[in-house]
Amino acid sequence: MALRRSALWAVALAAVALALPTAASAGETSFLDDDLGTYFGIAHEHWGGPVPTCTQNGVTVVSAHAVLYDDPNPSVAARAEQPGCTLWLDRGHWRAMGTVEACMIVVHEWGHLLGHEHSHDPNDLMAEFPRRPPRDCAALRRHPRRAGASSRRVRPCRAHSVCVRRVR
Repeated sequence: MALRRSALWAVALAAVALALPTAASAGETSFLDDDLGTYFGIAHEHWGGPVPTCTQNGVTVVSAHAVLYDDPNPSVAARAEQPGCTLWLDRGHWRAMGTVEACMIVVHEWGHLLGHEHSHDPNDLMAEFPRRPPRDCAALRRHPRRAGASSRRVRPCRAHSVCVRRVR
């Protein structure tokens, strides 16, 4: 049931994202794929409330969206504005993440978009190093995103970014 609602939110968010102006500059690409749409739906359901939005030039309302970019720090996989509407995903790490990891990162960063800081509780999703993904992300274990994508462990680090380390 929760995944069905997530899918409906993903469709709604996809429609919003397609109407967004491109906020990316050189080397950055706004995007939304089926996986990301699902994760956005799970994030919205997890946090509730309105979809994070921003204004540009004091007029245009921009809904939450993701931008692929190349982070100069090789250990950073994702960043988010706080509060804000842009979730920055490092292109290389995004392609390598497994389903559950990618979902957890999006839901965590969505929390930053809504203004949530890192938590000191390791069981909280907003912890710098959360111990477990939200239930709807964990349910995606049976649906791998990409073959061989779980050779890395992704974890939040530093305020409003996500770091990656290799798992041996």
